[in-house]
Amino acid sequence: LYLFYRIATDLIPSFPAQWMAVWIFSFHGQLLRYATECKQYGADVFAALLFIYLALAQSRRPFGWKQAFGWALFGAAMIWFSMPLVFVLSGVGIYLLFHFWKRKDRKAFWGMGMAIAAWLLSFGLFFLLLLRPDAEGDYLQQYHQPYFLPLLPGTIAEWSQLGKLLLGLVGDFAGPTLVAQTVG
Repeated sequence: LYLFYRIATDLIPSFPAQWMAVWIFSFHGQLLRYATECKQYGADVFAALLFIYLALAQSRRPFGWKQAFGWALFGAAMIWFSMPLVFVLSGVGIYLLFHFWKRKDRKAFWGMGMAIAAWLLSFGLFFLLLLRPDAEGDYLQQYHQPYFLPLLPGTIAEWSQLGKLLLGLVGDFAGPTLVAQTVG
């Protein structure tokens, strides 16, 4: 909660809106559900918030080779503890690269590029050693198939699946009632 609060106060200008964001995060149904189960999702949320917080803080500080090495090592190691962090690191890396490019800080830009390369190598190794056998198996692909959005829906069944998935997303974040989903 503290990390989310710090991110909200950094990104949201008005005080009431900051606390509204913290309130929504605090009582979000999915987060509360997974906090009560013996799953890794709470640690995944913490890792994601930590890297977002660190990226926002890094954008206001000097960036040298020491920081680049720290980002490379920490990010590469954390991939092995939180698989969804790969997606967060993608966003963090692009954000910091763009920030350094805009600031015309070539040293920081290339240092961040080095960190991203380390993350990619770490994920590549993680994929080859742990994910590849499952990713190529029919069980995992068939298990997740109902949750993929149809790229170009052409049948009634695909349109129905698209509608259910999109309403499900709104329902997950806004709430299960028709009023909440309409507002969402």
